[in-house]
Amino acid sequence: MTIASPADARSGPPHGPLLAILKLAGQQCNLDCLYCYERRKPATRGHLSPEVLERFLDKLNGERLKVVLQGGEPLLVSKDRMAALLQVLSSYAALDRIAIQTNGTLIDQSWLELFAELAPSIEWGVSFDGLGDYSSLRQTHDGEASWMQTVRGIEQLEGSQIRYGLITVVTSRHTEHPMPREFLAGLDSFSYLTNLKLVPCLDGPQTAPSRRQTVSAVRQRAGLRPGAPPSWAVSPNEFHSFVEVVERDWINRGHWRRYRLDPIASVVENLLGRGSNYSDFSGGSDADVVTLYPDETIAINDRSIESMSGEADLSAIGDVRVYLAKRRSQLADEWHREYLPMCSPCPAWDGCGGSELYMRRSLRESSREEEFCHGRRQMVANVKQLLASIGRAQPTRKAAR
Repeated sequence: MTIASPADARSGPPHGPLLAILKLAGQQCNLDCLYCYERRKPATRGHLSPEVLERFLDKLNGERLKVVLQGGEPLLVSKDRMAALLQVLSSYAALDRIAIQTNGTLIDQSWLELFAELAPSIEWGVSFDGLGDYSSLRQTHDGEASWMQTVRGIEQLEGSQIRYGLITVVTSRHTEHPMPREFLAGLDSFSYLTNLKLVPCLDGPQTAPSRRQTVSAVRQRAGLRPGAPPSWAVSPNEFHSFVEVVERDWINRGHWRRYRLDPIASVVENLLGRGSNYSDFSGGSDADVVTLYPDETIAINDRSIESMSGEADLSAIGDVRVYLAKRRSQLADEWHREYLPMCSPCPAWDGCGGSELYMRRSLRESSREEEFCHGRRQMVANVKQLLASIGRAQPTRKAAR
């Protein structure tokens, strides 16, 4: 995600294109992953219509835009509806890029042909937690494993020589695995993989239960623990330790020649003064993101309905940019007041960026903020050592903005 720096979030337009997350199927998904935050929200029924999308784009008044098609599972919408949505997007003159984030289980040749015709430059992202036990929390509604279906979808992309990225949610299944280095071995055959992003499942004691009655939802509720994080969550220290193991294996296997690894690459970009697109490493406040749901609700980012106030009805807004400017100012004020004073003197600031406001709020609420910051400091220190070992000059430390 592209997100403003704290100073930019306080005033002025966002840097680069606005990121619009389109929830094509709301929270509807053909999987029922135990840790999925979408599954805990009030259900948004229906699929995003071309008419709602047109109204949304009209109210952006020419704002430069990067679009991510999400869900739930975006491929649950029919091909006819997807085609109509893509045609609406193609008519928006200020569209910079379009991407899709999918669990991969529904990818087939007919979908690839549709996108090749109507959105040939679309960027593919697949949610994939690894082979076997690593993915045991990514289940169907019947509680069955789903990773083999995802691999079949990835094989469709591979067979068509389409480049793609993977997003892995690091859960207790990764950190408790007896052989964590086996994780990257499962990616050896993925020739067209361009980037791997590891994101932590830092659910805390405040995690809301799913209200669904599926097998996996019952398992999810059984994993909740009063006064403690749920059984599938990882601690900040566990996540950062896992990243360190994967980083070493990524280097030792020579995978660094094949694909980008985040969060390591984002820390490198920050340290070299280039700045990261990854919102969790860009000193941001979630302010340059807007999410559109099928019922015409808009929100700052795709987690804000469960964590941040300020959601709005699109029909009540004349100019989405005005709504975003107001929210941007509110979030920036909170960031400057609550977090920047402790972040800016930190020795890891130049590589860390302070993390997303949503993340910092949730960690503070569960008393894990210091543990999180300790792990980030260690991660940045390790990357600085890596850069030094390969002879890269260390940049001067950026001033706090």
